[in-house]
Amino acid sequence: MATASPILVTGAPRSGTTFLGRMLSLPRNIIYVYEPFNLEIGIEGVDRAFVYLDDTGGLRSKKYDALITELLAGRSKFKINPWREANPPLTKRLGRRLFQSGAQLQYRLDAANPLKNRYLIKDPMATFAAQYLHRNFGMQTVVIMRHPASTIASYKRLGWRYNLHELTDQPKLMERYLEPVLGGLNIEKLKPIEEWSYLWLACYTVLDAYLKQNPNMIMIRHEDLSLMPMRSFERLYDQLGLPFTAKIREHIDNHTRAGNPAGAPVGVAHALRRDSARNLELWRGIIEPDELAEIIRITKPLAHTYYPSAHWW
Repeated sequence: MATASPILVTGAPRSGTTFLGRMLSLPRNIIYVYEPFNLEIGIEGVDRAFVYLDDTGGLRSKKYDALITELLAGRSKFKINPWREANPPLTKRLGRRLFQSGAQLQYRLDAANPLKNRYLIKDPMATFAAQYLHRNFGMQTVVIMRHPASTIASYKRLGWRYNLHELTDQPKLMERYLEPVLGGLNIEKLKPIEEWSYLWLACYTVLDAYLKQNPNMIMIRHEDLSLMPMRSFERLYDQLGLPFTAKIREHIDNHTRAGNPAGAPVGVAHALRRDSARNLELWRGIIEPDELAEIIRITKPLAHTYYPSAHWW
């Protein structure tokens, strides 16, 4: 049974949460949980994307309290992945009958392993629940931020769209944080580049407020991880009380060193082994000048705080 404080890794989608979560989950005692708040592939009971949780004690909070308690007890059930292979080999079909998915099987095995005593939850969909999880479940929270142009280039490369009504339809979230950001927008008429920019701004407006309200939350920029991976990870491991061994150091070096591919293959969402320094500039070949102007217009009031250098613009 897990006894150490859980870790939450969150940030806007495509901000590097998967890479960061994987590199922080290398110690043998870590139970890595991939996106339990994901509406499509997360745990059963999650009923909306980007769920906002607060401390008012309403029915939603009580429902999610129960879901999170079950998750941290190793008893959650993950949804069936809607994109999984249609006609898998016999061994996979048998596995599905018993465990529904590989994620479910790995989660149960790890939770039952007496050598694993600490959960690490990686989930951008927990962005707006991060403060709640930090305060009510004692999660050591790591927020990763990625430059808006680089983040949005990733959305564009993959063709991913996001429904901002998932945010505007949550009254308390709008009232407390997002009315100045999303209030009055005609969401249906937004161009993709505008939609992506407002999503980045919404995510980090709230996370910026959480970081200011909770000094124990940790913030790291994707760019710092990319330019100084060893120094950045050594510091994070120390802050989280994780052992930074020679084997872990070697693993991180293998995934970030010069000579690795700079970008992911076409159509691939997650390719963890990269030349991390060269990866920083890839957005310039994806974002057009007029698109960059829109990104700057929408995000710069907040982005400038974290990315003041003219190099990025």
